[in-house]
Amino acid sequence: MKKVTFLGVLLAVAVCISSCSNTASDPDNSAQVASDSLSVIGDTISENISDFTTALHHVTNDINQIPLTGNADRDFAVFLKGHHQGAIDIAQAEIKNGKDDALKQMAQDISNTYQSEITALETFVASLRNGPVKVASGKGDKEGGFNTIIKKHKAMIWDMAKMDTNMVADKQFVAVMIPHLQSAVYLAEGYLQYGKDAQLMGLAKEIIPRKNKQIGELNKWMNKNKNTSSIQ
Repeated sequence: MKKVTFLGVLLAVAVCISSCSNTASDPDNSAQVASDSLSVIGDTISENISDFTTALHHVTNDINQIPLTGNADRDFAVFLKGHHQGAIDIAQAEIKNGKDDALKQMAQDISNTYQSEITALETFVASLRNGPVKVASGKGDKEGGFNTIIKKHKAMIWDMAKMDTNMVADKQFVAVMIPHLQSAVYLAEGYLQYGKDAQLMGLAKEIIPRKNKQIGELNKWMNKNKNTSSIQ
């Protein structure tokens, strides 16, 4: 099987968006054309390469488009929501394609837990819509503070795009989910330095040990199965 690199897919997306912006004079129309093009490309991806790579495409594209406000509470909630949705997409790919019962159960648990947390995060973000955008503390400044955490988190998500797709589904799940969980731990630990909302602080403190435990379990599985065939 030929090795497919996710970065090549993203390059195609970038070229398509650039072309759309050059041919549409109306800014609003340009944005719509680009959005439609991304949707078409996403459909093509899902038909031609693995569900795991499709999930990575979605989470990378979605997170990259989230604007930073300088409000650490709001930004953490929105980025964690996008991160969780990416984890659900990856988990669903494992549930659909995987063979290992323990991994499929973990994927189901991740999907269920994260969906519940997404609902809570959406409620929090909705509560901010009528409030101030900026936090009182200068720690939320767009050029520093929590934004440095967000930028590193984005870079970690982009690094996941380097995944080798010449693996059976279970190994793809583990190879993708480990760095995905690590990036969430980094995001949560960073938020604890700059956040103010008690509910979100509690969530961050709760997910760090849970995700670290899952990382340990996935590393253990990978070490146990490292000598098995990696070609689909």
